[in-house]
Amino acid sequence: MADDEITELRRRVAELEDERAVARTMVRYAESLDYGDSATWADTFTPDGVFDVRRRGEPMFVHTGTENLIAFADQHTSAPAVYHKHFLSVPSIVLDGDRAAASTYFTMLYERDTGPIVLVFGRYLDELTRYAGTWRFSRRIVDMEALPPG
Repeated sequence: MADDEITELRRRVAELEDERAVARTMVRYAESLDYGDSATWADTFTPDGVFDVRRRGEPMFVHTGTENLIAFADQHTSAPAVYHKHFLSVPSIVLDGDRAAASTYFTMLYERDTGPIVLVFGRYLDELTRYAGTWRFSRRIVDMEALPPG
């Protein structure tokens, strides 16, 4: 194999590894929020990370920085008090060195006495940064596109 082919192969493998690491950050975010691990959830963000929640593009609330993110997650429902699951589609990830942009559809199933319901669906619009050896959200926009009535 020629040197330029090896270089190209290394670049492609590194890109696949980075995409996989970004996806792992997304899964870690969902699992830690669903099971009440606030510190781990906040650690999926950079220390100055922004969590920006919207409804069909209209701002609802924003939390910035580790302490505020932990405080938000501490008051969020989680197992075992309430079971819910954040499901993700296959993300679209665009890498640019130590930065990445991603777009992912999500659905949240929520426990009710009558059985599980779809509580919300929408999309995540993410900016990520390689920070301390891992990919973390520098900004996550949660754009909720549908919620149940009432």
